Amino acid sequence: MSLILTSRHGYVTVLEDPGVPGVICLDYPKTIATWPAFEDIKCIITRVQLQLPENFQFQHAVGGQIYLYTFGSRIGEVTVTGLAFGQACADGPQCGAQGAAVESHGIDELVVFYKSRRVSVSSSAIVVALGKNTCFNGYMVGLFTDVLDPKIDLYQFSMRLHVDPGSINCP
Repeated sequence: MSLILTSRHGYVTVLEDPGVPGVICLDYPKTIATWPAFEDIKCIITRVQLQLPENFQFQHAVGGQIYLYTFGSRIGEVTVTGLAFGQACADGPQCGAQGAAVESHGIDELVVFYKSRRVSVSSSAIVVALGKNTCFNGYMVGLFTDVLDPKIDLYQFSMRLHVDPGSINCP
């Protein structure tokens, strides 16, 4: 595991630390590629949100009784949030600066990743692994991006996956 710390614009420090409490893995079953390495996609995951709602109804009756009706679980949602960079910043503060040669932007690579895995293109589930023993079958249903800091060519993104509540076990 790594801790990623920013000290100033254009520089990121990575510390190897086995104490980071969790792992996320976006993985297609079988032979299709997983979440790419930073060198390939120029994006990092900074936040993962999980929602697992239930399908229920409370009914208040005359006389003070309260009845609870349950109808099973509803479809859940995982939101993966992160940052997309203009280019790797190993050589100094020229990351994404005007006039710097940028072959591709992290946001371009992220859109390619999304378009090849969205639910309208592939009906195969993506295995989303959180922590050590929690896995879900998910379907990529949305991507949102916005410019976080145009001066340093930094984007923020959120990918939405709908998850099957009955698939909460690692294979």
